[in-house]
Amino acid sequence: MTSANLDSNGGAVLAELLELVGDRFSRAEPRRRAGQYVQGVLSGLARPNGWTLAEYAGEHHPNGMQRLLTTARWDVDGVRDDVRAWIGARIGDPETGVLVPTEVGIRKKGNASVGVHRQYDGAAGRLENVQVGVFLSYLSRHGWALIDRELYLPQDWLADRELARRVGVPEGLRFADRVQLALGMVGRALDGGLPVSWVAVDEPGNGYGRLRGWLDRRGVCYVVAAAWYDPVVTVQRQAVRVRDLGPSVPGPAWRPYPSEAGSTAREWAGIPLAVPAHEVPGIEHTLLVRREVEGAAATGPARFGYYHCRAGAGTPIAVLARVAGAPDEVRERVERARIELGLDRYQVRRYEAWYRHVTLCLAAGAYLAAVRAGP
Repeated sequence: MTSANLDSNGGAVLAELLELVGDRFSRAEPRRRAGQYVQGVLSGLARPNGWTLAEYAGEHHPNGMQRLLTTARWDVDGVRDDVRAWIGARIGDPETGVLVPTEVGIRKKGNASVGVHRQYDGAAGRLENVQVGVFLSYLSRHGWALIDRELYLPQDWLADRELARRVGVPEGLRFADRVQLALGMVGRALDGGLPVSWVAVDEPGNGYGRLRGWLDRRGVCYVVAAAWYDPVVTVQRQAVRVRDLGPSVPGPAWRPYPSEAGSTAREWAGIPLAVPAHEVPGIEHTLLVRREVEGAAATGPARFGYYHCRAGAGTPIAVLARVAGAPDEVRERVERARIELGLDRYQVRRYEAWYRHVTLCLAAGAYLAAVRAGP
């Protein structure tokens, strides 16, 4: 998206968003630079950093843009909250709104940036230096946007106080694992009044199953991937592991929701579970089962996936399957956003600077979501 597109197609929309967040800046200079920063991100710069953004703004040195990310006084979390509320007004939908937490590994060449640690990269097939950002997406029938972000800090970083102090990690910051970071962001979205129908997670091996008890207490519906060894209790009061239920589903119960292209046939079925004693009336718990069969003729061995579901009574399996597919859709969109917004193309090392850069990228992404959704 170029600056010409901003002027011809969405200038008024962007002006509305920037005016909304403008109150979060104590002075006119950082307020103006923040607007230039967002427009620079939207202009398609190959690598948004102090120099390229300064050049885009017509300046001959990067000091001003660097101050915006380091020492200028502005409320970065307030901007985040404003962007989230603005997205809710633009693409929010109480029937289809889904919250999806996603982890993003950002490769770094050195180890001086805040939070960098060694982690196995499946795509590269080797250990890499990475920062891990935990992001929260909002997806509805009207569009998609990133609405929150947290930087994961391994325990080693918090234990080395000198190292943490050098990159601006706040004193007293306590360790939070990735699930705790995701839970905090989901809580902010719910408390902020975002129209949410579902929370969807499909990473059972990363501990996200812990979200279920918290969502139960909040009364939020969800589709959360189950590990094969998770215990469940069927409506017949039979205690089993989820892996034992997929092969027992009768043939007529399988439905192709949604239809899938390519060489993998995907079908879905629901197994009613016992409703916990503490549950409110009108809520059902279901084990959603996904069956995949390799080959165009769908005659190969089946692979199963499982999801814990909390939903209103009578919710169709098609709806649960759609929500179960939301994390896949979000991952594809986040990958595009990494390029489109320069989400991971920055040259900042300090804790506060990371949050400021990413938050301004969220604002740029919110503008794109609003323009794509239309009036």
